[in-house]
Amino acid sequence: MGPGKRGLIATAVAVVCAVTVLAAPGTAFANPTPSPT
Repeated sequence: MGPGKRGLIATAVAVVCAVTVLAAPGTAFANPTPSPT
């Protein structure tokens, strides 16, 4: 695997992590009272 592909994968992972971190508070505030299981 060349350095280009490694960088591309690292960037993709970073983007996914950033989206998860940004989306988590949004879903938490959207559902302040989650339904009890």
